[in-house]
Amino acid sequence: MATTADVGLKAFEKYDKCYTNFKRPPFAKIYYPTPEEFADPIAYVAKIKPEAEKYGVIKIRPPSDFNPSFAIDKNKFTFTPRIQKLGEIEAVARERNAFTERITHYWELLGDSYRQPTLEGRPVDLFNAHFFIRSEGGFDAVCTNKRWTAIAKLLGLKSNQAGSKLKEHYTRYVIPYIHNIEKKEMKRGMNEDEEEEEKKEDGTRGLGEGRSSMQGGNRHSKSKREKKKAETKDDKEIIDVCGRCFRGDMGIN
Repeated sequence: MATTADVGLKAFEKYDKCYTNFKRPPFAKIYYPTPEEFADPIAYVAKIKPEAEKYGVIKIRPPSDFNPSFAIDKNKFTFTPRIQKLGEIEAVARERNAFTERITHYWELLGDSYRQPTLEGRPVDLFNAHFFIRSEGGFDAVCTNKRWTAIAKLLGLKSNQAGSKLKEHYTRYVIPYIHNIEKKEMKRGMNEDEEEEEKKEDGTRGLGEGRSSMQGGNRHSKSKREKKKAETKDDKEIIDVCGRCFRGDMGIN
């Protein structure tokens, strides 16, 4: 079953190949419509669409006398700004920021604070570390094959202790979060299987089975209640985190 972390990694791989195998596209074509052609801008765009699509982006320079009125009501128009660091404009940065936010929210729900760890005087990129660890076969494979030093070098860390320190930070902050997500998704899958099995049992139960069948159904309901009540400690420790915003509470669905 694919975890949320796997989804983030797939998005990273999708963007990463755009940077490693980049081919410069052709220059955007410039269109110079006449006043008659640009009398209806939407119709003009629809007209040039078949030719313009292959460029991906184009320029349209309207006639010099084209001067439409401002269409936005400045008194009612509002928007929510966000901080955009000039050094992090690339698409991968969005996935990295989302990953960091998820880790931060997870530890906040546990009543603990998260501060990005540092090595050699600079922040450790746990997102890239997670990507490299997954590409090596996962945490256990990296430990077995003693690849922590190699991964530290991929992150630009050069000290002799970088590998062990990276493992320490990753184990401290990322592993508990991943285990929590995996447990929650496994529990959700088990609940879905149980619901499907109950639907099948209800479908095979006839209407004229008599009192004994009804009593059996009551016993079945009672056993379900007892089973639900007897939650394991592991289940109780699973934090309920929203799959979209990664906020939540300490309860269980």
